[in-house]
Amino acid sequence: MDTLAQRSGLPVVVAVLVVAATAVVAVRVARDPRHRERLPMVLLLGSVAVVLAATALPHGWPPALASDGDLVLRPGGGGLQDLPVLWDDPRSLAALLLVLNVVLYVPVGAFARLALPDHGARALLIPLVLSVAVEAWQFVGLGRVGSLDDVLLNLAGATVGWFAARLVTDARGRSHLVGQDGRPTT
Repeated sequence: MDTLAQRSGLPVVVAVLVVAATAVVAVRVARDPRHRERLPMVLLLGSVAVVLAATALPHGWPPALASDGDLVLRPGGGGLQDLPVLWDDPRSLAALLLVLNVVLYVPVGAFARLALPDHGARALLIPLVLSVAVEAWQFVGLGRVGSLDDVLLNLAGATVGWFAARLVTDARGRSHLVGQDGRPTT
């Protein structure tokens, strides 16, 4: 029986090692007060590494989507046409891929916001460029489908992450203005 592990080989091993190395570095940076301000950048690079590792999974995975490659630049002609599957068949492979296209980019958007707090919404250029590069790599380098819909889904996830990080940093910034009793401090 042919399993994913047998077909995947080196890319999966490399992906696991990259994720593990990122986790180790993040923990070390977080423990060292002298370098703690670098943690968002380490986590941003780690989340980018996770996206690249997920993209590097073998050509035949998932098996149902193995193809000779295609480029879909018409909005709604790629993954977005599968949106109804989230309600009709939420356990399907198409539903999983839709969700992953959004979820994998949430930390990229969040950590871009935290790593580049002075850049505002321009920090979203990082996940946008990453997504376009990944789709181009899938089409040109991996012989898979590159889709504008995937870029839009990725950017939606990154935007959710960016806003979540903004809410956290705004709340943290205001917390020093409120006393323990909930009243404004003077």
